Amino acid sequence: MRAADRTADELRAAGLAPTMQRRVVLAAMEGRQRPVSALEVHRHLRTQGYAVGLTTVYRTLHALADAGVAHSFTRDGEQTYRHCRYGPHHHLVCEVCGLVIERPVRNTAAWMEQIGAEEDFVPNPQHSDLLGVCGACRRGDPCHHQVGGDHHNSQATGALSNEGEAPTMTDRPPGPVPLTARTRPDLMHTAALKETVRDALDLGLDHTVVIQQLACAEPDCPPIETVVAVLSPTEPPRRWTLHQPLSAVTADDIRTIIRTTVPQGEHQ
Repeated sequence: MRAADRTADELRAAGLAPTMQRRVVLAAMEGRQRPVSALEVHRHLRTQGYAVGLTTVYRTLHALADAGVAHSFTRDGEQTYRHCRYGPHHHLVCEVCGLVIERPVRNTAAWMEQIGAEEDFVPNPQHSDLLGVCGACRRGDPCHHQVGGDHHNSQATGALSNEGEAPTMTDRPPGPVPLTARTRPDLMHTAALKETVRDALDLGLDHTVVIQQLACAEPDCPPIETVVAVLSPTEPPRRWTLHQPLSAVTADDIRTIIRTTVPQGEHQ
């Protein structure tokens, strides 16, 4: 069976119509062991030639998560998503590199029952996340940490091609600054920058501000860039890119780029 047919069948089994947007977003996540953000999925689809808007990617990821096809995680204060096997399972989540390992429910059933009996508490038998540190991070394996990459899986699949097949989505190029616990963006710093964006644009509560540090794969581009996105329920999303790590971005940088640079807009 072709990859495109498997993707469509999985969506139907979850009660979702296999629209083009859902198929390409799901295909972009297949095989990846680390959760990805809407911005990362959107960027990948753009490089594959798909004119899918950022707002559409957000809505599609939410729909996939609601249907149980994907699972949502929080990474550095942002929502991320991972394609999961259909059916009950638990996640082992590495707090250093973001690796997610799925484990079947049968491996933890006895432990769950013991918790319920001892604490008068009923755990969710379908899904739970156990945070910790993976073996590779614990050992400090070289070349292990890559921003948004998948060191355990080099066969992650990408978006559907024009012929309907799913080509391979390669890992990000080597060399980006490691996103370890020491170099993760500070959440308070990110929150302060978001407030700066809101003040600069006089945004209302119906707008969402997303600020995320990503690996940059463009030629002659620094290995890390910071993307600022403003999402509205009634307007196309606006984006600005700063070619520097999030930790180095200041409030003045945000005000300057908003004042002097035309944002990248998406039309649905």
